[in-house]
Amino acid sequence: IELLIEKQVPILHSLIYANDLRALLAGIALKDIENQTNLMKKLMGFKPIMMIDGDRGEIEVLELCKETEVALERILEKIDEEVESQRGYINRICIVYNIMYVEAMDIANKLKQRYPNTKVDVFEGSSALSLLIGDRSINIAIA
Repeated sequence: IELLIEKQVPILHSLIYANDLRALLAGIALKDIENQTNLMKKLMGFKPIMMIDGDRGEIEVLELCKETEVALERILEKIDEEVESQRGYINRICIVYNIMYVEAMDIANKLKQRYPNTKVDVFEGSSALSLLIGDRSINIAIA
């Protein structure tokens, strides 16, 4: 009977929610290391947009993007939201980059056009920062 039901109602999609990626990956590791590696690349391939909570000092993930260009555009939107919450005035924007010089300069130029009365500085990040948040990263501070 089960075989007849499976033939009549084939599974088109199977949606999965995993509460803990470690358990999911451990379960896959028992079966197929190549499959685990491919899944890990997909899961870790997101470009996270994060914010450090000034009061608690904790890192909060705001959004996960699949493409760098989309992530950088969303960061600009987040900056616009912050400027709007400050009634359109910000004193200074500091951009710190690791390896992503071209992208950092592009963001700086866009911010200078949007906010001509705001000082925008661009700095290369330190190796300590690179170890903390990755070797291809951009950090933007607003004052």
